[in-house]
Amino acid sequence: MSSFVDFRRYRGLTAVGIPVVLLACAVNQLLLMTTGPSPAWLVPVQIPMYWQQIEIAEAKVKGLAQATYSSTGEDLPFLLYLGMSTAGEGIEPRLLADPESFYGNRVVGLCGAGGSMDRFRSLADPLFRYNIRPQLTLLCIHAAWLVGHPSKAPPSSLSLLEAIRLRNVHEFRSRLFWHAWICKNRTSINHAIRTFLFALRIRLDIIPADRGPWEAPERHGFPVYARPDFLRYQLDNLQGYGWFDANSYALHQQSQGDALRNIIQELQKRGSEVVIVLMPEQSEIRNKIPTVARNFLEQTLATEVDGTVLPIWKFVDAIPDEMFSDYFHMNDAGRFEFSTQLANRLRTHLASKVIPTIGQ
Repeated sequence: MSSFVDFRRYRGLTAVGIPVVLLACAVNQLLLMTTGPSPAWLVPVQIPMYWQQIEIAEAKVKGLAQATYSSTGEDLPFLLYLGMSTAGEGIEPRLLADPESFYGNRVVGLCGAGGSMDRFRSLADPLFRYNIRPQLTLLCIHAAWLVGHPSKAPPSSLSLLEAIRLRNVHEFRSRLFWHAWICKNRTSINHAIRTFLFALRIRLDIIPADRGPWEAPERHGFPVYARPDFLRYQLDNLQGYGWFDANSYALHQQSQGDALRNIIQELQKRGSEVVIVLMPEQSEIRNKIPTVARNFLEQTLATEVDGTVLPIWKFVDAIPDEMFSDYFHMNDAGRFEFSTQLANRLRTHLASKVIPTIGQ
């Protein structure tokens, strides 16, 4: 074999590669020993929203600020619905348009991805940065967001010898993975770097504005009915996050509830009326989510925020299972049915009161 391959040509690479690998291992071990497997200053409590969604939201809101600005000081009135993918897939803005209303055809949907109040707050941040002032805002949420997407906590022990003694291969692999500090925390490192660069781009005002802020949020193209393997995958993920465990809500609901209250306060501070829309859910998921989740959410929202008791529109069981693509996302039939119900509720609400213009 040596007559065909000249190994001498690789000696230089080996001489450089081995020290580099040893240095990386030493740095990894030093970081593990000094900061722990999951340092709180680096790893967020909740898994952040995807950067693509953050970029889209920033561009859309910047475009909205330009589209609604008036030199007279009275902004162009519009209706805003704020939510995640369930709102993006489940609401047809054309059906919410009403020529007789204060907003006419000016309906804006700002929708992200995932399900946590922390992500919801990240989605809303550009609205407050550009001082967007919708006359009416629909917050389209789910009670399970009070758990959200918590980051995985490290095991109580990282001892590999203990796992070997227990003859537990799965536990050994899990602990070995936690020993790889750089690999385990690379996503959080990337997120910290991108957060810094994103803040710098905002400061330099170099993020391009979306020229079509009135367009409907882009949909993901879910099928009429998801495949069984996808449903199992989705269910496993939700269970992994702790959405079906009452104890998970005790750990996260306070901080997630605070994030929701902060959004409401910021909107009200800008003169917007806020309405809570509890989004439809497929019956199996609806039955799995603990009662404590909805009780805490309603208790949180029943508390006056800036002297106002918020209207809560409950559509949790408004859509039959056959109108869902998966456990949370409605298909085309579900979108039409829910949007029609939401539009009717909206018109009834508007008929009962006069929405003041911003500045009055």
